[in-house]
Amino acid sequence: MVRCGAAALLAALLGVCVWTDETGKVISDRFAVYWNRSNPRFHRGDYTVEVSINDYLDIYCPHYEEPLPERMERYILYMVNYEGHASCDHRQRGFKRWECNRPDSPNGPLKFSEKFQLFTPFSLGFEFRPGHEYYYICEWGWGWVGVSLGLSCCRIPPKLQHVQLRKTSHGNLPSGQASHGNLSLGLSQLWV
Repeated sequence: MVRCGAAALLAALLGVCVWTDETGKVISDRFAVYWNRSNPRFHRGDYTVEVSINDYLDIYCPHYEEPLPERMERYILYMVNYEGHASCDHRQRGFKRWECNRPDSPNGPLKFSEKFQLFTPFSLGFEFRPGHEYYYICEWGWGWVGVSLGLSCCRIPPKLQHVQLRKTSHGNLPSGQASHGNLSLGLSQLWV
C-alpha cells in the first residue's frame, strides 16, 4: 500500500513539473500607447516599442473627466501601406482600424488591442507577416456631439510610424520550439 501511495505521489509531482514546463508555452507581453496630443513620447519624433509575435499593443484613446472641456480630442486610426502613410491618405490600400470617438465615456478611456500574430481565427483580425512593414495614420478633430469634427490628417514624421515584423536568428532551437519574429513599432506624432 505504501508503494502505491509513493508511486501516485511521484506521478503527481512529475505531472506538475511537466505542466509548469515553460518551453512549450507561448509567452507574450503587453505594451501600452496613450494616443493623444499630450503624450510626451510623441513629441520627441521617434517612439519605438519592440514587440514579438503573440505580444499585444494596447492603444488608449483620449479621455476627459468632469468638468468636461469644450474641446475634446477624437481620432480615427487607419492601417495603411507606405504610400498611404507618405501621402497621409488612408484610401491608399488602407482601412479603418479603430475609432476613438468617446472621450467622455463614464467607464474610462477606450482601449483597443492589437495582437501581433501570424494567423487569426477572426474574419476581421489582421495577420502580420515577417519582413513586412505596417503603417498607421489618423484623422483627428476637436469636435463634440452634434458638431462636425473637421478631421485633419495626423501622420508620423520625421521617422515613419510603422510596425515592422523582422525575422530573428535564434540559431538551433530545441525540438518543438518555434522561432518568434520581432516587431518594431515606431510611433511619434506631427499634427498637420
